Amino acid sequence: MAGKLNGKVAIITGASAGIGQASARALAREGAKLVLTARRQGRLDALIKEVRALGGDGVAVIGDAREEETALEAVEADMIRLAFGRYRGRMTEIAKRLGIGRSTLYRKMREIGLEARVN
Repeated sequence: MAGKLNGKVAIITGASAGIGQASARALAREGAKLVLTARRQGRLDALIKEVRALGGDGVAVIGDAREEETALEAVEADMIRLAFGRYRGRMTEIAKRLGIGRSTLYRKMREIGLEARVN
């Protein structure tokens, strides 16, 4: 997808409704890779599907933006997504680069909606 924001990453809080949701759609159309956070999982999952249908890419982090843990999980989710793309799904290499075990990596990938391939 060609756009003004190709190769850029945007973290959007409150992405399940209102301005956050509209921002996610607009940024996806421009090629940004998205890390979306919100408290409502169902709405966030639907938005991720919509972003992908628009040709974009994104991961979801369920949580409250007022909590520090949500911010840390959002950054971690983007690091995993980036490593997954860079190392083309080579799980051992991704785990090594992120400094975590493979089982932890698989769990975290399931949490953010990335498909794991065994290698």
